[in-house]
Amino acid sequence: MASVTRSIHVWGYYGLLVGLTLALIPNLFLGVLAIPPVDEPWIRILGVAAIAIGINYLGAVRGGVTREFATASVLARAIVTVGIVLAAVRWGYWGLLPVAAVELGGAVWTRTALHRAGRDRTSAPPRT
Repeated sequence: MASVTRSIHVWGYYGLLVGLTLALIPNLFLGVLAIPPVDEPWIRILGVAAIAIGINYLGAVRGGVTREFATASVLARAIVTVGIVLAAVRWGYWGLLPVAAVELGGAVWTRTALHRAGRDRTSAPPRT
């Protein structure tokens, strides 16, 4: 499960980085995505939520990533990917699509690592 843990660990730092950017300098992040600047607090609140998610991922790494946590993270990131794509289509913010691709890439990375870890576990000799 080392590769699974690595993917969760990287994703925890990704969440912190995105969250801090959205919470502290949201219009920089939005500008990179070609989204008009905002003054409303919702983007900063989203940043705080991303920070919290990143902390949860890093906490899972410290406590030992379980197969269940990793599987749930794959589903969550797939849902986020769909939400981002729908938002891009609905409002024409095509700059969101690279963010969706990163989210999908993270989900695929963890899912592939889970698959390999399961295959390795089932091919290991029985413990005596």
